[in-house]
Order: sequence, then structure tokens, then C-alpha cells
Amino acid sequence: MEMFYAHTRDDEKQQLKEHLKNVAILAGNFASSFNAKEIAELVGWLHDLGKYSKDFQKRLAGSKQSVNHSSAGGIEITKLAQGDSIKQLIAELLAFCILGHHAGLPDKGPQATSSTLEDRLNPQTPLPTYESYKNEVNDEVHKLLTKLNSSFPKLHLDSLEEKDFVLSFFTRMLFSCLVDADFLDTESFMQKGKVERENFASIENLFKKFNNYISEFAKTNTEINKKRTEILNECITKGKTLPKGFYTISVPTGGGKTISSMAFALNHAITHKQNRIIYTIPYTSIIEQNAEVFKNIFGEENVLEHHSNYSFEELLPREEKENEEIQRLKLATQNWQAPIVVSTNVQFFESLFANKTSRCRKLHNIVNSVIILDEAQMLSTFFLKPCLAALEELVKNYNCTVVLCTATQPNLEKYTSLKSQEIVSNQKALQEFFKRVEVEYIGKKTDNELVAELVNQDSSLVIVNTKKHAKELYQKMVQQKVNEKQEIFHLSTFMCAIHRKEVIFKVKKRLENNLTTVVISTQLIEAGVDVDFPIVYRSSAGLDSIIQSAGRCNRNAKLEKGIVKVFNSSEDYSKVMGFLQRTQGLGEDILQDLKDFQNNPISNEAVATYFEKLYKNEDLDEKDIIEKCKEYEFKKVADNFKLIEDNKVNIIIPYNDKAIELIEQLKYTEFPKSLLKQLQPFTVSVYENHYLELIKRGSIKDIFLNNENIFKNNNLEKGIIVLTEDSKDYEYSQEDGLKSSKETQGEAIFL
Repeated sequence: MEMFYAHTRDDEKQQLKEHLKNVAILAGNFASSFNAKEIAELVGWLHDLGKYSKDFQKRLAGSKQSVNHSSAGGIEITKLAQGDSIKQLIAELLAFCILGHHAGLPDKGPQATSSTLEDRLNPQTPLPTYESYKNEVNDEVHKLLTKLNSSFPKLHLDSLEEKDFVLSFFTRMLFSCLVDADFLDTESFMQKGKVERENFASIENLFKKFNNYISEFAKTNTEINKKRTEILNECITKGKTLPKGFYTISVPTGGGKTISSMAFALNHAITHKQNRIIYTIPYTSIIEQNAEVFKNIFGEENVLEHHSNYSFEELLPREEKENEEIQRLKLATQNWQAPIVVSTNVQFFESLFANKTSRCRKLHNIVNSVIILDEAQMLSTFFLKPCLAALEELVKNYNCTVVLCTATQPNLEKYTSLKSQEIVSNQKALQEFFKRVEVEYIGKKTDNELVAELVNQDSSLVIVNTKKHAKELYQKMVQQKVNEKQEIFHLSTFMCAIHRKEVIFKVKKRLENNLTTVVISTQLIEAGVDVDFPIVYRSSAGLDSIIQSAGRCNRNAKLEKGIVKVFNSSEDYSKVMGFLQRTQGLGEDILQDLKDFQNNPISNEAVATYFEKLYKNEDLDEKDIIEKCKEYEFKKVADNFKLIEDNKVNIIIPYNDKAIELIEQLKYTEFPKSLLKQLQPFTVSVYENHYLELIKRGSIKDIFLNNENIFKNNNLEKGIIVLTEDSKDYEYSQEDGLKSSKETQGEAIFL
């Protein structure tokens, strides 16, 4: 009897039927969390039917001929479902998954290219025959096919208008189950079963660790800590008693919302037997602070910090041309198995609208989770409606609870059918209790005027809108320094995370010891960084940013009132454009028209007015994502749903001996996942023009691709890019991070 194989490794081969069975079982287990077990099993059995062709078997034996093996299963399920309109609809959804399990979910089509669903189901070049599958897996396929109608999950619809959005979302979830199962089984075979697998603690064990941690709260007796404990206890109680759903936690800055939201999430997850807690943050620049808090509570091994995304699929245009290095890096992509995941809005939402395997494989692990969106006011305005539509789906059809957590809660109910419930009561009293600052608008200021004030100040924090402005103001402060006891620090995302962490640690120690400290920072310090200054200067911005800045002032109520001075910089390099310019204008309108807000520009009333005006004047689905989803244009959706439009590249900095050692290990390891995770704190993201300058200067190298291919034919190639050790002293400063050109310093920090 002829044998068919799925993969080869050295002299060993994995039988194709074994691979199909393994993937079917794994995918079915994953999809059982949203009642689609048998559908996912069917997709698993069908996904590699094209490998039953003799041409593919020759390729495994060494032939260089290109073979399309992923169309066969899609074509077969479409043929098998003919004559039954419901089965045909379901078969089309399965065909998307099968056809896309290497190259990514296609658009429905048709188009001039040969990459849409319709084109690939009707290929111009006939596929090699794969009929031998009937000798091995025919029974399993037909058994599941007969149950296709009855096994399809009953998805909740508010109206028939939503049907296609709901089905496209389901398709992406099913695709996630398939590609993760495929990756995991392939990884196990290729690495001889020596797969890196972290042993995570259960939610129940993490719950005990958390309760041990918060038991210390009861021992504190300051007024502010008593109030934080009240908020914490209310979140614990409601976490146990409220059903799964859509909630808000509105806590003023300094009220302990990070710990309180986690308290709600853990108690809720225990009560409702949910699998994990996903904590998303708008800024890549401050994710490490929040992750550090959770690692200290739960143990580093139980918290996945995922924000860098190395996407290796697009490096090579055809699935058959993958080399060994790219294949093993693809296998290293995260699938969010950890019980606590700390990630960014970009990683979270772009994954929910992605079509590529690396981004999508984690999606099934979002099912049955508690999702906390920290700083919820930072949800992208241009994609607000699709983001909320995705959250609706997760709540309605995938057993999730969503919590929007912020000090400046926007009213989102008119943009979603979900009705939110506030978890923390007595909002007005809370706002009054935590009002620790006075905000004043001081008009236009040059850098020289600012420096003249700052050099004679005690400790102060200055937050500006661009990296260029932060660097220039910092250098002027250093040059004008007259007080020997005053120490000046710089913070921006030109500094890698470990560098920023070291600076923030020094700043906190100096403030605790009442040493005169001046920090010049971009807005990365506005959220998740627990510092306490008596005075804060804030370059004019959106009202939510001003309020976040105020949270770094008199945070622990050591003074009767702290002072926040909002100024309009007259320097050219401080200017922001587009959306940031519009939010800046709206923020200034509030500050200059205080009579409507009882002279309190950071009141709930002012916040409500700000967001109402903002949402009224912006297109909340700028790229028509919802309509494209309804048309099953998966690739178009992924290409258009970019929370950060600018093309950025991650560069690993040989910042210290540990980074240098990890980089060296990465060159030779067969298991890169843990090393890439460890190197995240040593990474700086740069824009394309900055990246190209570093290439021209010979300051970076690519560990896995040939250096000469880093930039080729005007297409940006993103591999594992490292700043060379020889260039470090010239390119990277211990004061302000990665050197930048005139062209790249002016971008606003809006992550």
C-alpha cells in the first residue's frame, strides 16, 4: 500500500493521516470552547488533502517543483456540500480556513489576482490528483459532514443585518483553531517532541497568590489607601456576583485601578470558570510597568508580556520556499496560552481583524476570557466602531467579559448594542476625594522660557508631544543647569524598555528621598508609571492626556494641591499634525472655557463634553472595516485595519552584557521563542526612514536573513534586526537612547 507523508525531518517522516488526525483532534478541542468542536475537526481532516498528490510527495523527497496543496481541501468540501444551501454556506466558511492555512485568509473575490477564494476554488491550472485521500480519511470526513448542519453553533444575532459580520468573525475563530493545531503538531514533529512548553499555574493558584498580595492592603491606614481599599473590595464583591458581560471601572488616577481591575477579573474568572485574563494597554512604551506589577504578584513564569510582533510569513512570497530558519521562527509565534496575558491594543485588535496565521493563531485562546482594556479612552477613534463590534462578538458569542477601565471614561453606548454597567459606585464622591491638583493654562511658551522656570524649580515633570521636543528640551536643560543638586532625566521610546525602567527607578528613588529631580518625557509616562511630582508641565494635548498627566502630580496627596501647568509650545519641533492636532485643539477649547465646568477642566462633565465633540467630528470606521467584514474580504480588512499606519521595525539593542549574550544565543538556537521573549525589553521600534539610515551607516544587521537583503526592491524586509556592537557607542546614548535624524525625531508618540 502506498504511503503518504506530511513532513520530513532528517531521515524521518510523519505519516499524513497521523498529521491530519492530530490536527483534527487539537482543533476540535480548541473550538469546543465556542461549541464548534465537530466543525473544527472536519477542517482539521481536510486542510492538507492536497498532500495526497504524488507531486507533493515528490517535493518532500527533494523535488524543487512548486505544489499548491492547500486548495484541495477547500475544493473538496465545496463539492461535498453541493445540493444543500445551508451546508454550502458553512462549507464556504470552512474553505476560507483551509485555503488560507498557509498564506492567510483570502478575500472572497473575484479579482485579477489568483489569490481570492473564488479564484482558488476554480484554479486555471488543474490541481494534481489527490483522490488517494479516500483510502485513508474518507470515513472520518463523511461522518463529520453528515453532522455539519446540526453541529454548527447557534450564534447570537441582534439583527439579520449583523449576520455576515458574525459569520466572518466566526470564520476567523475557526481559522485560529486550525492554524494553531497545525503549528503545534508540526512543531512537535519537527523538534522531535522537544517542544518548549511553559507550565503555567491554574487560575485558582493565581487567585491565592493575589489574595496573599492584597492582604497587605489592610495594614495601611492613610486616607488615600483606605479609599483605594474600598474600591478594591467593591471590585472583589462584584467580580463574584455579576454575570458575564460588558462593564466599566471608572476610577480617578491614583485610585489603584490596575489592582482593582485585576481583583474583579480574578474573582469573576473563578466564579464563571473562565480560562485567562487578558490585560491590554494602549502604549507599547509602558507595558513593562504593568507587566512588572503582575509578575511580582503571580510570578514571572505565569505572565505573558506580548507586544513585539515578528511576522515571518511575509518574508518569503510562497509557502513552498520557506527555509529552515523562517519555519522555526514561525513556529515560535505566541498563541496566548498563559493564564495572564499583558498586551497592547495594537496586538489585541489587529489580531482580531488579521488574516495571517501568526496573528490569528492566538484568537481561540481569547474565548472564555476576562478582557480588561486599560485606558479605554485610548481606543482608536478611527476604528472605534469595528473595535466595539469585535468586543460585542466576544461577549455575545465567545463567553467573554469585557471591562473598560479608565479615569476618563468615554460614553460608548450609542456606538454599541451592549449596555455597560459601572462597577465602582459613588463616582462624584470619588472624583472629589481624588482631586489633588489645580490645572491652569499658561499660554504660549518657548523652550528657553520653560528652561528659565525649570532651572529654579524644585522637582518637576515636563511632558511634551514629540520625541524631538523631549530631546531638544532635555539638552537645553542640561546646558543651562545651575543647581548642582538638581538632576535631569530624559524619557522617550528612543530608549529601550530596560533603559527606561532603570531611569524610572532612579527617578522614584530621588523623589522618595526629596532630591531635586527634573524629568523631560514624552507621553509614555502618562499611564502606568507611578511617579509623584509637586508640579507638572504639560504641552497642550487632548483632555484625556492632560488628565493622565495630572495623575503624575501630587499622586499620593502629600501636598494640599499640586499644580499642572498646560502650555502651548511655540517651537516648530513640538508641532503635531492630523488627529493629534485636532485633539489638542479640543483640549484647549475646554481649558479656555471653564465657566461651563465650574472652573474644573478635568471634571467628569468636561470629559463627557470632550469625547462627545471628538466622536461627533471624526469618522469612527474610517476604512469601512465593518462593511468589508460583511463581504468576507479578509485580506482587505487586515491590510486596512492598522491602528498604527506607519511602518515600524523592531531593532534589538546590545544594551548590556545580558542583551549581548542573548543575541549571541539567538544566532544558533533551535528554540528562539524564549530568547525573543527575553529580548523584548532591549528593543526599540523605529520608523522606516530611520531604519534605512541605520542600514546606510552599516549600524544594523539581520540575524536570520542575509544583510544585503534587508532592503531590496523598495520592499521593507523585517527579520530579526540587531544594532551592531561596534555601532552602539555612536548610535545609542545612555542619556537619551537611539540616535535619530532630523527627519525621524519629530513623530508624535501615539502608541
